[in-house]
Amino acid sequence: LGFIVSSQEGVPIFGSNPKIAGRQSVSVFQKEGVVKALIRKPKLLVGKYSLSIFFGDGNEDFFVLQDALDFSIDSTTEVLKMTDPLKIGPVIPEVEWQISSI
Repeated sequence: LGFIVSSQEGVPIFGSNPKIAGRQSVSVFQKEGVVKALIRKPKLLVGKYSLSIFFGDGNEDFFVLQDALDFSIDSTTEVLKMTDPLKIGPVIPEVEWQISSI
């Protein structure tokens, strides 16, 4: 199980699956259930995106639904609205800057 968020141009921005996140794989598969993935960072800038979904066992994908969902970010904070995704990319990473004198 996993996902990839891509830009409007089809360029992958980020993705995850339980294996990448360090979660143990499920040894006994269920016939049905609910999976939730809470994405806190990076923050996407205003724009259009797509979500692709992958189902597998962590080693092999059994089912891929490319561009399963199209979505858009219509508004963010004022600072993010002024940021041009074509110049810096479509996400704002969490960065801690430390600047000191030599």
